[in-house]
Amino acid sequence: MSDSTILSSFVALTLSPMMASKLLRPAREARGMAKWVNQVVNATRDSYRRSLELVIHMPLLVLPVIAVALAGSGVLLNRLPSELTPPEDRGSFF
Repeated sequence: MSDSTILSSFVALTLSPMMASKLLRPAREARGMAKWVNQVVNATRDSYRRSLELVIHMPLLVLPVIAVALAGSGVLLNRLPSELTPPEDRGSFF
């Protein structure tokens, strides 16, 4: 058992990076669908970064939002049924 762990560690630390350097090539410019996906991901990331900066710099703006979310959760907790199955499904056989 310890021999296989030692061999696996050796392969992971020495051979795997060398094999990866042979398989991976420098990235080309994305085209088509990949370019569109990259643009959407970058736009989403930038939007998230801007909103996170706003929250970090204005924490008092976030406190009412959290309070409303907690109050809404409490209201939903009391109003939603607590059973996971509908009343029609009681497991009886026809």
